[in-house]
Amino acid sequence: MSKENYNRTLVDEEIVKWAKDTNWEKNGGIYQNFEENNVYGETYDIRAGDLLVLGKADGTRTYISLKDQKEVTIEPFRSATLQSFEKIKLPPDMYGELWITNALQHQGLAFTGGDIDPSYWGYLYIKIHNVGPVPVSIRYQKDIASVRFVRMHRPASKPYTKSEILNPRDEQLPPCSPRTLYDWLQLSTKLDGLTSSVKRVDWIQDRFVTAIFVGIVSGGILTVFLAILKILGIVL
Repeated sequence: MSKENYNRTLVDEEIVKWAKDTNWEKNGGIYQNFEENNVYGETYDIRAGDLLVLGKADGTRTYISLKDQKEVTIEPFRSATLQSFEKIKLPPDMYGELWITNALQHQGLAFTGGDIDPSYWGYLYIKIHNVGPVPVSIRYQKDIASVRFVRMHRPASKPYTKSEILNPRDEQLPPCSPRTLYDWLQLSTKLDGLTSSVKRVDWIQDRFVTAIFVGIVSGGILTVFLAILKILGIVL
């Protein structure tokens, strides 16, 4: 296969050299908050930055400074958008492949992944969903996603040409639910409450039926008794 017909993934030493390029405006690089210890094999681990946008149960969004709050819990069934700690600039002949870290996947967070366009620059915004049964905590500067940098056989003819990305676009924000959503614990609690209510209704129903039955039997016995007394009275 000719050199012009294949893409090549950067490996550790190449990532470090490229990321630290002082001429990053032309050649690309990780031009803010690069951490060499976050380079593994052919990937770089992106960390959670300051901004976290959390989807709430009532359908609204909360904007949180993760730097100030240090740690935020994402409840089951909730979505969040995380801003990267790093800023990245890709040259026109490179794209990135992004996916959530294995550690967060094992805790129940899901992220479909995606590509970073050639010439993109600025923060990365990673939208994640808690599909597991337990809350998951995100800490400031916690590793949240891995990115692979792929050098293409030639520059893209239509690269990303917009300005530096400093704020998430609307499609990158967590969705607003049209109705209240409940997590596993809330659903379990509500089901337990419903079960208790049903048991109380059954208890009342059983007592009510028993009372009616006792009343009918008692009324029958009383009627028979009065009839007997009447007969005895006539006889006497």
